[in-house]
Amino acid sequence: MPAGGCGLARKKLNFVSLVKGGDDDNNDDDNGGAFAVRAVFNVIFDDNGGAFAVRAVLNVIFDDNGGGFAVRAVLNVISDDNDGGAAVMSTLTAKLQDWIPRLVLSPSAAIIFVFVYAFIIYTGYLSLTDSRLLPSYGFVGLENYQKLWALPHWHRALLNLAIFGILYIVFCTAVGLLLAIFLDQRIRGEGFLRPIYLYPLALSFIVTGTAWKWFLDPGIGLENTVQRWGWEGFAFDWIKDRKLAIYTVVMAAVWQSSGFVMAIFLAGLRGVDDEIIKAAQMDGASGFTIYRRIIIPLVRPIFLSAFVILAHLAIKAYDLVIALTGGGPGQATELPATFMYSYTFTRSLMGIGASSAVIMLAMIFSIIVPYLYLELRQPKDRS
Repeated sequence: MPAGGCGLARKKLNFVSLVKGGDDDNNDDDNGGAFAVRAVFNVIFDDNGGAFAVRAVLNVIFDDNGGGFAVRAVLNVISDDNDGGAAVMSTLTAKLQDWIPRLVLSPSAAIIFVFVYAFIIYTGYLSLTDSRLLPSYGFVGLENYQKLWALPHWHRALLNLAIFGILYIVFCTAVGLLLAIFLDQRIRGEGFLRPIYLYPLALSFIVTGTAWKWFLDPGIGLENTVQRWGWEGFAFDWIKDRKLAIYTVVMAAVWQSSGFVMAIFLAGLRGVDDEIIKAAQMDGASGFTIYRRIIIPLVRPIFLSAFVILAHLAIKAYDLVIALTGGGPGQATELPATFMYSYTFTRSLMGIGASSAVIMLAMIFSIIVPYLYLELRQPKDRS
């Protein structure tokens, strides 16, 4: 193919070859082993620039006396006499850089779509059917929601959620903020204390619930230990009391999560400009006044973030309750998540269980969506 010839159109040559040998004189197989080469070439000749691109896909199989040897090669060859091939290579590299991240993330995105969003939609559909032990597709509309709101058991779960959620959020925020302020004083041993406060976060709620169950059990826990020390009148049987059992769940949950809240508050406190604090100190402001009037208002977005995280953890709380109290005594510590599991898998009322799950999802959306709206709106407001 001539390299010159100005004004000629670009030409493309497709070449497919298949070579097989065993007895061919040009074949280097002395033992009669099969030798096969299959090549597919796409060749583009540019007569005006001298650039040409060769893309070859080779499938090579060589067998020597039954000894299998297989080679499959994919070759991309760019050659350019006048810098035309460099532009081709640059284009291919840019396309690869653009598509490789998508190809790497696409399996994870597909799995998330199927096992999260698709099942959310499926649960919503089941809440509108007469499903019981197994999914059924008899459409009943909003009948399951009517039955759900007529159940005293569901109202009890919502009341427990209100008690648990409010106390959990308030105490986690207060304890976490106090611990963060304490560590923000640059005290000695901060590197030792910080992991201790964060340690409960490394445990699962199942482990936390089991440990606190042993600790609060009157027969083997705190009450028994204090009585053996000589204080025989001491009693701490909240976990067995219908009126007080929900507060034991709050205690265990606060112990688990307050370290996490401390970490995000400490990050916010350390992000406050030191010049502002020094200016306030020069004006004679006390440490308490600096935190109350300057630092805490500056970290106000941290309060919103902590609220959103803790609220959604409270709504979906399940494993801690199961490990600590099992939802008892009676229904004293029943929460919407344990209610959903009970009605779906224990009482074989899948339709009602699915409707309770949809209401829990609506609760979480009512918290997350406004938060996301505010976060996405802030850059526009600043501009």
